[in-house]
Amino acid sequence: MSAVLTGVGLALPGVTTPEDLLAPVSGGAEPVDPAARIGKKGLRFKDRATQLALACAAEALTDAGLLGPEGLTVPGETVAVLVASNYGNVDTVCSVVDTIAAEGATGGVSPMDTPNASSNVIASTLAIKYGLRGPNLMVCNGATSGLDAVRWATALVGARRADRALVLAVEPDNEMVRRLTGADRIVDGAAAVVVERR
Repeated sequence: MSAVLTGVGLALPGVTTPEDLLAPVSGGAEPVDPAARIGKKGLRFKDRATQLALACAAEALTDAGLLGPEGLTVPGETVAVLVASNYGNVDTVCSVVDTIAAEGATGGVSPMDTPNASSNVIASTLAIKYGLRGPNLMVCNGATSGLDAVRWATALVGARRADRALVLAVEPDNEMVRRLTGADRIVDGAAAVVVERR
């Protein structure tokens, strides 16, 4: 079985097209504004990684011809979702834990934050938003997460569990991620491809 990439999406500072990846990106590039790309609706209570993923996924699905003005152009059950992220929603998880620790109970936790504490929140949000009802998997196993997600996508497509797969990698730049990684700055962005059976 051979697979092909039929769509690409990027949500990276200073990058608007895949060709931009070939040129140096300035360190002072403005952060991506997901609302400017896909509108504000549905973004208000989403963490930064999920917002970036939604914008990036829309671009990749559109580029592959799977998403049009009226929505998905193929049956939703034929599209798998695989997301790679090691720190995607860690800021929300830490915030919820801090609130529970400070109050000794869950009463102070916002009901809008609770779903965002799920480890699969990014992949499930993409599936719900775009009607993708194929296999859904979140990969978070370190430096190779993105490559592993692509490998899982080709395995799912090769085994005919899905005709195509949206594969997306995303990491946010926020205080909690910087504390955990020891880095002064993290690339705040996402990249996606659509993998299809040839």
